[in-house]
Amino acid sequence: MRIARLAGVEICVNRWLILLMAVYVWAGVGMQVILAFACVGWHEFGHCLAAYYRGFAVREIELFPFGGVARLEAGVEQRPRDEMIVALAGPLCSFFLFAILEGVRIGGGPGHEILDFLRNVNFCLGMFNLVPVLPLDGGRLLRAWLASRFGALRATFTAAAWGEGIALVFGLLAIIGLYWRQTGLDLPIIAGFLLLGVHKERRMGPMVFWGLLQGKRRQLNQRSAWRGEVVVARQDVPVSSLLPQIAPERCLVVTVVDRKGRILGQIGEGELLARLAQGKADIVIGDMVRKP
Repeated sequence: MRIARLAGVEICVNRWLILLMAVYVWAGVGMQVILAFACVGWHEFGHCLAAYYRGFAVREIELFPFGGVARLEAGVEQRPRDEMIVALAGPLCSFFLFAILEGVRIGGGPGHEILDFLRNVNFCLGMFNLVPVLPLDGGRLLRAWLASRFGALRATFTAAAWGEGIALVFGLLAIIGLYWRQTGLDLPIIAGFLLLGVHKERRMGPMVFWGLLQGKRRQLNQRSAWRGEVVVARQDVPVSSLLPQIAPERCLVVTVVDRKGRILGQIGEGELLARLAQGKADIVIGDMVRKP
């Protein structure tokens, strides 16, 4: 549900958060929750600032029961360095505010339970978001690191699988803690939302990869030099089998060999993308090699 629009950015609240807010108000901790989500807003402001600095527009910020998500225009997943910068900006903002409040405490400043609460919230918010689970910032850092090495599609699926495992373990521990009355109901709920978030990121993986392919076609015509990667493939390999090898910051060059390992020729990434655009993803690369 949209609640505001600031500097062209839609501010939305997830319907589950509205329900939980009503529960928190009924429990008498409504003010603490409002302050906590003010810290979440500061955290998301860091993402927005970094995104604008790197040239990406922020479409909306949505607040969830476990935090918030700043949704950017398509393309940041295709530039691992930029995704790392944007992902790190949020936790850094949280740790910055924590450091200021900690400095006030150490310096003998006015003590107040609200300041202590805000200090703890910002520290926990920064640490929690560094957990390598999509769509948390740590998961985005992991995906960006993997994408620079294995390509966006494989990176998203690998990061999602890793995140699912962590979310399941976290959920199991939360349920055990709840059974032994060591934790509250909030931790299993957070684990459930994390698992839902990971599944959503996994479903969006092919869309992210398709955006990468479209972006690479444009970039190949604009940039004069690329860092390359050579892959050797047999002549009977279809174009579709090579697409996962395409990475954001590298240009793929395929060396085509016959069954005896003799080199038949080379194919550039642009030719692979052109065949994909023509709907010829099943064509074998041996048919693409230019005959002398």
